[in-house]
Amino acid sequence: FNRYGEPIIFFGRMAPMARSLISLPAGLAGMRLPRFALYTVLGASLWNFLLAWGGRLLGQNWSLVSAWIGQYEHAVLTALAAAVILFVAWRLWGRRRK
Repeated sequence: FNRYGEPIIFFGRMAPMARSLISLPAGLAGMRLPRFALYTVLGASLWNFLLAWGGRLLGQNWSLVSAWIGQYEHAVLTALAAAVILFVAWRLWGRRRK
């Protein structure tokens, strides 16, 4: 997080689940509040703009956007679960080698 904090905050605000939890690693890493707020505002604004723009383009076909977001959410949650599992396995494997 110390190395890639800003991009993680920016893109994390666009990812389901991560947008709610991204504040924890930022706080633990000691990220300064003005910098955190800037990347939060930029990431959340871009995500909201894209959703609003998609709704405007599709009008009454908003259900298409909703279905797409649902697929995106499932993909992100699956990737997040895989990352957690790999991280835990890597840590356990590293402890065993010591």
